Amino acid sequence: MTMTLVETITVGSGGAASIEFTGIPQTGVDLQLVISSRSTSSSTLGLIKINGVNSGGASGYAAKFLASSGSSAFSGGDSFYARAFFANRSTATASTFGNSLIYLSNYTSTVNKTWSSDSVEENNGTDAYAAIIAGSFTSTSAITSLSVLHETGNLAEHSTASLYIIS
Repeated sequence: MTMTLVETITVGSGGAASIEFTGIPQTGVDLQLVISSRSTSSSTLGLIKINGVNSGGASGYAAKFLASSGSSAFSGGDSFYARAFFANRSTATASTFGNSLIYLSNYTSTVNKTWSSDSVEENNGTDAYAAIIAGSFTSTSAITSLSVLHETGNLAEHSTASLYIIS
């Protein structure tokens, strides 16, 4: 297995609505996203957008998660959002970032796309999230673009995402 870095993007001053990877080379089998992020809102939920398809409605996204807040475990899921990771929220310890790894399988193939992820929120408080997530996107098109964003709020300055091709 070979990992090839496609690109690393770091959010600049003032934050950003999303991190965008476009023109993804079609030279591998799988993709891996490594994310260090913080939201400008109180939400910890992070999303991916594949090939520009928005979450919601009949988009074909589905995700299931198992998470812990530090004091209790919970699970859930839905069929409308590309929930893919948990990140630091604005109320977490200042200047800290959540860390996530997302693995997307068979990105160039003509089968539906699936992903798995693990995430942690860094926080010196009583509440800090850890989660594993499995998701799918019902499209037979190759993945040519990926966006990383938060469910509410923007990505804070210094949030970073790196995209790797696995071959």
